[in-house]
Amino acid sequence: MWACRGGGRQAHQVFRDALPLGSGRAKAGRSDPVTGRNRPDRGSPSIESTIMADSQDGYLTYQRKKKMNKTSYSDRVRSLQYQSEINERMALLHEPYMKPLTEFVEELRRKKGSQFYIPYFDPCDGGVNARLLIVAEAPGPKVKNSGFVSRNNHDDTAENTNRVLHKAGLKREDTLLWNIVPWYIGSDARIREPRKKELIEGMEYILQLCGLLHNLRAIVLLGANAREAFNAKAPELNVKIFEAPHPSAQNLNLDKDAERVIIIRLSEANEYLRLVNSGDAR
Repeated sequence: MWACRGGGRQAHQVFRDALPLGSGRAKAGRSDPVTGRNRPDRGSPSIESTIMADSQDGYLTYQRKKKMNKTSYSDRVRSLQYQSEINERMALLHEPYMKPLTEFVEELRRKKGSQFYIPYFDPCDGGVNARLLIVAEAPGPKVKNSGFVSRNNHDDTAENTNRVLHKAGLKREDTLLWNIVPWYIGSDARIREPRKKELIEGMEYILQLCGLLHNLRAIVLLGANAREAFNAKAPELNVKIFEAPHPSAQNLNLDKDAERVIIIRLSEANEYLRLVNSGDAR
């Protein structure tokens, strides 16, 4: 299928930016039926040298991406504004590395009822193989469009999250994103603050979730509400806890140091995973 299939290190491809048209690296060849531009003849030595950018925004066209099967949008910011990307990820929800998490969400939906919107985990993350759980406060409004808790949602917080995770050097297959309150709270226009009873209830689901993550070694809490919810229950988890500010646009605008602190904490978590892997963690 595509780059995020399988949820393991071998299954994740590194995102490569599409080469711009006119870069001089694309070879002449037959006309491409999708773009109307020349495409390389078969046997070209480098797939990167064949990539042509979409005339609208520099992305690869979806049809060419699927044919070449070499590049994906899995790490492109805001890529879940495209229905094609949503469909690709929906098709992976019952793969072995995702199935327990999908069933977790669907059982939670049955329990809470249809008035609560609860998004899926993103199959481009690590699934049940994730070693680092990143917990924010509650899903943003854009999850209703994509259906996923994802760094690739079409909103500022997701874009900020994508950026700080990359800057911290975390491998995507090591991570899993979730929220202390797993359902959307607020109106159609904006999210509201979680209530204390929602934080308490959400923490019970976090404990259940951690039981599904057999490789879990650490948790990063993003924001004061996630920290508050974890205060009483953290000893039950027996994993390393890191705390960082929330990466919302409002928070980063109000506190100019917040992004730096988030990157530092995520980098510390990444280093902890490395030490665990080498047997040197304490």
